[in-house]
Amino acid sequence: MQIQLFVLTEELSKEKMKPIKNNNFIKPLGGLWTSTYNSIFGSDWVQYSLKTGGILVPETDYWNGYLLIPKSDIKLYEVNSYEDLEWLVNKYKIKVKLKNYSLYAPRIDETIDFEKMQSHWDGIHLTKQGVIETKKSYPYNLDGWDVESTIWFRWMFANVIKMKREFISKNEFEKVSL
Repeated sequence: MQIQLFVLTEELSKEKMKPIKNNNFIKPLGGLWTSTYNSIFGSDWVQYSLKTGGILVPETDYWNGYLLIPKSDIKLYEVNSYEDLEWLVNKYKIKVKLKNYSLYAPRIDETIDFEKMQSHWDGIHLTKQGVIETKKSYPYNLDGWDVESTIWFRWMFANVIKMKREFISKNEFEKVSL
């Protein structure tokens, strides 16, 4: 797995990572969210934040964050297609009444049992192709997982490097490139 980027306004440590809990939603509570690092653009999450705004966008041009180098023996479930998502839900299904369900009408009575899944996997990695295929799919979708990302169920990093740097907006870069 490639180097991951974590951006947040607080210090990161293994001790601060909260356990995974089901949330009657397509995302669990707890864990640690990352996106694959790009030295020029930051990550897909940084680009999404620059485009949409939000509390994680820094007031200056510099982002505070951490580069996380995953261990070599990690076991991530990769969602690269709708079929991958369908298998995941069917294997780790939990009956719920989803709150805040998508306008794109996902199933509102079943979702992923993240608590059960964490006994077999270290996390879930949603690829760029997986985002395309599962954003508005039916009957299951990952609407709300806005970009390529990984939810880590436990601390699986060989090294963590604190960083502060400026990233270029892809939108601005494309304007200059034209």
